[in-house]
Amino acid sequence: MPRQTEERLVVGDRVSEQKVSYDHCISPTHPDYGKLCTIIRNNRKGVIQEIKIIKNKRGSKCKYAMVLWDGYQSLSQHAMNRLHKLEAN
Repeated sequence: MPRQTEERLVVGDRVSEQKVSYDHCISPTHPDYGKLCTIIRNNRKGVIQEIKIIKNKRGSKCKYAMVLWDGYQSLSQHAMNRLHKLEAN
């Protein structure tokens, strides 16, 4: 099967961060359960400013995106498999 030639994410796309859900580790009887679940489930939203291809220690090429998150002034680097494209409204 041929590889996908169309890029999933490109510069200028609006994305959100996929987070691992840890709310199963917290008991619902914990006094701060609601507060902790809100923090865990809070996904940042931002815009991809740049895409980099960086080799890992085994020499494999990995794609990273430089994202400008809403409310932040500096870019942060994230693996592209952790980002999800937001649908245009």
